[in-house]
Amino acid sequence: MTVIESDKALAARWFRSSPGDISAASALEAKMAAEIAAAREAWGVPREAVAGLVEAVEKYVARDEYAPGSRQRTDAWFALYAALENVKGAAT
Repeated sequence: MTVIESDKALAARWFRSSPGDISAASALEAKMAAEIAAAREAWGVPREAVAGLVEAVEKYVARDEYAPGSRQRTDAWFALYAALENVKGAAT
């Protein structure tokens, strides 16, 4: 298994630790990055497809900045759906 920069970036973005030992938190974040890498490799899909999915998820999460029913919110949803379908198609 190879941990790539996007795995580390996802772990850094989403890992939340309780206050305390920084070295323990760093080890847990590294473990999370390894788990992301393992999941990515288990899918057996190209990195580009996974990167597209990650980007779509980030945009979808940011959708709350838009007004309900706005075009940006709808676009974010369809982009997420398309990226997921791309990953699913690459896995088969």
